[in-house]
Order: sequence, then structure tokens, then C-alpha cells
Amino acid sequence: MKKIILGITSAATLTFVSCADITTPLAVTSNKGVSSKMGESKSVSILGLLQTGDAGINTARKSAGINEVHHVDVHTTRVLGVLEVNKTQVYGK
Repeated sequence: MKKIILGITSAATLTFVSCADITTPLAVTSNKGVSSKMGESKSVSILGLLQTGDAGINTARKSAGINEVHHVDVHTTRVLGVLEVNKTQVYGK
């Protein structure tokens, strides 16, 4: 019984450790003022082998019609090393 409980506890711990949800700043420009627009681009990767989408800064910029970039954030979500979702958020005017 102790081995079963230890196995379940270990599996649960590895599951939670293997998941991540992180937002990091990527770039800041010298453009001042309030960011009135936000554009987003996204890519999804499965097992690191199959990837779809475009998480590029230019794609995110164009999606909101931004001409002056103020700053860029990247949001990454990983689940068990199987699924990874990358979102690039561009803020500007």
C-alpha cells in the first residue's frame, strides 16, 4: 500500500513540475506614450515535432495595425513536455 501511495505522489509531483505558464518581457523600445493597441500571434508545438502557427513579432504587429512598437511580451505555456503554446503580444500605436 505504501508503494502505491508513493507512486501516486511521485506521479502527481512530476505532473505539476512538468507544467509551466510563463510570461516574460522580450523587448522595449524608446517609443514613449500609452500603448493603445495590442496585437497577438501564436504557435503551437506538439512533442517538439509538429509545429503550427507563427508567433513572430511582425505577425502580431500586423494583426493590430501597429506602426510604432512600444514593448513586446512572450507568453509560453508547457504541458508535460507534450504541448507547448507560444504567444507573442506586441503593444504600440
